[in-house]
Amino acid sequence: MTLLLVFHRSRFKYLKSFYNGFAQMFSRTYFPGMPSYERFVPLMCFIITRMGRKTDVYYIDATSLSVCHNRRIGCHKIFPGLAQRGKTSMEWCFGFKLHPVDALTKGLVGKIFGDEGYIEKDLAEQLL
Repeated sequence: MTLLLVFHRSRFKYLKSFYNGFAQMFSRTYFPGMPSYERFVPLMCFIITRMGRKTDVYYIDATSLSVCHNRRIGCHKIFPGLAQRGKTSMEWCFGFKLHPVDALTKGLVGKIFGDEGYIEKDLAEQLL
């Protein structure tokens, strides 16, 4: 939670660049055993689902989990048929883009704010 507070007070635009570029470099002494970004996101999702109080304003964003480097797409053997090429706001990746909107918004009442990736007709109608 401390890292999230520092992130929101920083000038970083994306959590991933903050975590990989700043937090892991300068916070290792304060947080020994700090997880990688790929393990940090599920940990935060777990913690958030255990919070007790609901509000009427929510924020949602997606993250990508890379399976392999873009140069190795032709010879990858992990998740054949499941992983695919995709574009995030920062880069191209080969893997999965995580944004389980159904699971994250179940039981919420209020307003959900997200970036342009969530503006599609079917999802907007479902959330409405």
